[in-house]
Amino acid sequence: MESSPGKETRISVLYVDDEPALLDIMKTVLERSGLFTVATTKDASDALRMLDLHRYDAIVSDYQMPGMDGIELLKIVRDRFGSIPFILFTGKGREEVVIEAINNGADFYLQKGGDMKSQYTELSNKIQYAVSRRRVELDLRESEERYRNVVEDQTELICRFLPDGTHVFVNEAYCRYFGISREEIIGSRFRPKLPREDRDAVTRLIETLTPDHPLGTIDQRIVMRDGSIRWQRWVDRAIFLPGGTMKEFQSVGRDITELKTAEQALRQNEEKYRAVFENTGTAMVTIEEDQVISLANDEFARLSGYSRDEIEGKKRWAEFVVPEDMERMVEQHRLRRQNHDKALTHYEFRFITKSGEIRDIYLSIDMIPGTKKSIASLQDVSRWKNTQKALVESEERFRQLFSRMPSGVAIYEAVDDGGDFIIKDFNTNAESIEHVRKDEVVGRRVTEVFPGVKGFGLFSVFQRVWRTGTPEYFPKAIYRDARDPGSWRENWIYRLPTGEVVAIYNDITDRKLSEEALKQANKQLNLLSSITRHDILNQLLSLRAYIQVSRGLLENKPALAETFDKEEKIAGIIEEEIIFTRDYQEMGVKKPSWQNLNAVINQVIPQLPRNDVSITVDRSDIEVFADQLLEKVFFNLLDNALHYGGSTLHEIKIASQVGEESLTIICEDDGTGIRPEDRPYLFTRGFGRHTGLGLFLSKEILAITGMTIRENGEPGKGARFEIVVPRECFRISGGNAGPGN
Repeated sequence: MESSPGKETRISVLYVDDEPALLDIMKTVLERSGLFTVATTKDASDALRMLDLHRYDAIVSDYQMPGMDGIELLKIVRDRFGSIPFILFTGKGREEVVIEAINNGADFYLQKGGDMKSQYTELSNKIQYAVSRRRVELDLRESEERYRNVVEDQTELICRFLPDGTHVFVNEAYCRYFGISREEIIGSRFRPKLPREDRDAVTRLIETLTPDHPLGTIDQRIVMRDGSIRWQRWVDRAIFLPGGTMKEFQSVGRDITELKTAEQALRQNEEKYRAVFENTGTAMVTIEEDQVISLANDEFARLSGYSRDEIEGKKRWAEFVVPEDMERMVEQHRLRRQNHDKALTHYEFRFITKSGEIRDIYLSIDMIPGTKKSIASLQDVSRWKNTQKALVESEERFRQLFSRMPSGVAIYEAVDDGGDFIIKDFNTNAESIEHVRKDEVVGRRVTEVFPGVKGFGLFSVFQRVWRTGTPEYFPKAIYRDARDPGSWRENWIYRLPTGEVVAIYNDITDRKLSEEALKQANKQLNLLSSITRHDILNQLLSLRAYIQVSRGLLENKPALAETFDKEEKIAGIIEEEIIFTRDYQEMGVKKPSWQNLNAVINQVIPQLPRNDVSITVDRSDIEVFADQLLEKVFFNLLDNALHYGGSTLHEIKIASQVGEESLTIICEDDGTGIRPEDRPYLFTRGFGRHTGLGLFLSKEILAITGMTIRENGEPGKGARFEIVVPRECFRISGGNAGPGN
């Protein structure tokens, strides 16, 4: 039995149905297969909200639902979320429902009822098929774009056209060569003007291409606009669909007019032939009937690695041919002399050099009229072929890297001399971070899609990197616009050799921090259940014991008064324990938030029991990411100072020290200070002159977002509490986190 695919490859499905039982069974059955993760909702409007927050691979929806039916949901999904696979799964089997579903872009329509196992199997297959089809379409679109960008840099003429001759792509070199714009060519059946015999030869070549032999090469003449004749060499590749149907052609060509001119000159005049033979810049040899090379030029010597003395009259033509091509080459040599018209004049073979290196050679060969000799021109196309292979491999590597990068990646092209940038590409993770689809943003201006980019500060970085070519890191900052209420980003900006600007970025605010805060809150709630209630019960037990004692002391009034004092004290402790329970229970319930330190302390000061002590805060631009009970922390610190600072207490100062990796908030006073023997137990629950809960609670509140607290004052000179805030949990007002950001 095959193992189920890993969780990371499962198809995420949003299932919408107003029948709860069907939602449960459908989720259970689909997820049990190991192929899917299923999110469910009973309401179509809620489904739209879920689509705004999460990215799903497919949607399965009932038709008849209260409020908004499945067709209405389908229309909105197509308008807002594009081509995400949508399957209508309903008990309604009316023909008009099917037609309306298909007309509005449903991928499949599946009627409920019948054998459930078969139905679930059919639904599973339809989901997989629809998702697979969409992924293939997206991959093809991205691959085409990368292919397009790479081939634009080639000097060869490159074009792609359909079997009916309609051009679907040409590169810039192709347009320059023929002196016609891309807009005039694409979508038309553009055909350069060819002499009739060349046109027929091209047709014959195209007809010979098959799935087993899809590649062909031809030399042809072109009549240019000014009436001049140019020679071109084209390598044509036919691309077939899996069933063998021809899909399109890809042709790569180059101008070989000079080579052809040289070959023609050789035939016309022996003297000119000799000069061209030696100086054409192409490896050339003359081959005798017995395959002996009677004449070789310097270029052939350079190509083969042998000297001309080692070649001429000594080496046979077949010695330079790899064994796999030998039979074909020998047959062509024989055929050229026995039935010249049937022999090939242009073809490729693999050439062995003196060092054993194998080179790809494009051979032009024909008989010297009136002799049994043939003359051959060899063009080393190894580099050209390697370039083609590297082009395909590079495109595949880039596509895989680009689409699978864990970060968001966007590619921009400058327009208006750097006044704006057009979005050229967008990877999958960028879609997830921005909650938009690639096809919604590609081709649009960055200031249109992300209107907050200039205020964010990233736009000026784009401009600098585009002008200087120097990469820049744009540190953590918060981005906002009408679509995005605020999300923290960090960016790395580069310029490609093409001049395009690449941004690699990550969404970092608050999800991880909130998750950690939730874990800490759960830990604290467990502690509340196991400890605090136990302490309250103990205090109540003591209170009841004193009450019983007091009943027997009614006539002994001094003793009675002392007993009642103890009862009153215990009751007060119970009250504080209960208040602590309430405060502790509230920790982590609300999501942590960014809070201005100065504002929090100003809210605390009016609640303090004394106002005869000076309380100062050194700066007002510090914000910390903390639990909503942060106010309790500073109330406890200030209240403790006022209660236990003694007669020397006159001033409390709160200062902030910004470091490279953290922020330290210092709360110090000029009171009596903390005894050294008490310092290790200050933040232990129950330690202190009263309930011992205040500092313990403060430590727990701070720990929710990773902050710590310690005391390191000097006894007799005042207490000094230091709160250490991690880099990601503080910022200077204006949005930047940490120092120097």
